[in-house]
Amino acid sequence: MSIFLGSERGDIVTSRPAKELLSDLDLIMTEQAPYLLPAEHQALLEGITRDLREELAWQDESTLRRAALLKRLAEATGIAELELEFSESRSMAKEYFIRRRSPLALHAFCNDSRDTLLESVIRLAEQQLGHEGLDKPDIPHAWCVTGSLGRKEATLTTTCELLLVQGKAPSSAPVDWFARMGEIVTAHLARLGLSSSTINPASVHWRGDLAAWRERYAEQPSSAWQLLGATNLCDLRLISGSTQLAESLRTIVCANLTAHPARLQTALRSIASLPLGFDFFGRLKVEKSGINKGKFNLLQFALLPLVLTFRVLAVKSYLPATSTMARIRQLLDEGALGVDQAGKLLRTYHEFARCALQLEVSGSGSESEGFFFEPDDLSKEEEARFKQGLESLFNLQRIIFQSIEA
Repeated sequence: MSIFLGSERGDIVTSRPAKELLSDLDLIMTEQAPYLLPAEHQALLEGITRDLREELAWQDESTLRRAALLKRLAEATGIAELELEFSESRSMAKEYFIRRRSPLALHAFCNDSRDTLLESVIRLAEQQLGHEGLDKPDIPHAWCVTGSLGRKEATLTTTCELLLVQGKAPSSAPVDWFARMGEIVTAHLARLGLSSSTINPASVHWRGDLAAWRERYAEQPSSAWQLLGATNLCDLRLISGSTQLAESLRTIVCANLTAHPARLQTALRSIASLPLGFDFFGRLKVEKSGINKGKFNLLQFALLPLVLTFRVLAVKSYLPATSTMARIRQLLDEGALGVDQAGKLLRTYHEFARCALQLEVSGSGSESEGFFFEPDDLSKEEEARFKQGLESLFNLQRIIFQSIEA
């Protein structure tokens, strides 16, 4: 059972609510216990125990509901059924976040539900092709995701950036099967509201054998920003199929940086130069015009620089992790980050993600439209934590830039 305070996979240190609860309990006992009569002291402890039991019971019920929902997604017999169950999964994830405020727990649930849904979509598409007389060819292939889902950082509005890599097909193989699969899978995801407008297997650019993928990534990007965009597939993660093909494709993409020192230096210099969310006076930077005038752009000036920074640093250090949190931990293990620095950056990711998810849950933001908030809406404590996060990221950028120029 996951720890009842909303952490991911039972890891209590990832849960801010856990720390807040322990702090509150310590304060209550310190301030009140010395002045209570024995009966009052016992009543206080019984009240705390009762509340904890209620939370444990709610967590147990939530865990069972989640397992049952994932089972229904895995066993769905049609897209209409998937649509219904996926809608329920989003409602459950939203309910959990409102109660527990844990970004990592919400990420985990959104990742699991989408992974399971994708497996069912692929299964249903294969069945449809079988009915059309196109049998599955005996050619290894791998369905992979990238983006937020690839990093295991999916939210309520994350689409599925899905692509296909296949083994070399013999000349007699029915290669049209892969093209038709790409079309059907993309159509199913579109009906579910999960098809990416940029990365989907209906496009020939996002499917092919390793030779085709290698050719695409052999070209030199014409700008630093295009180079950073090309690193998107470094977040590649296997959904189903050949592990070897998925790993080979990720190796091709990452080698596009590591095998060309000039490209890696350009990417590092670019991420170290990304603007963060402070204005000239040290306040949170806000939009000067448009529908978001007076609001802070969370994605552009906080989350995206953080994600890109650790993506490139992980590739530079040949680390296998794809999630931002895991990359920070692996960089710490490798000695590329200090303990205090890593701790601050882990809290930074948690704070940025929590802020984005609060906007998403309230209907005020999405991955496609962005996340904007008015700085005045933050409490003094929230503003202080947010600024500390930006400062930690700025300090990391400065260290990266100095290492390049040294």
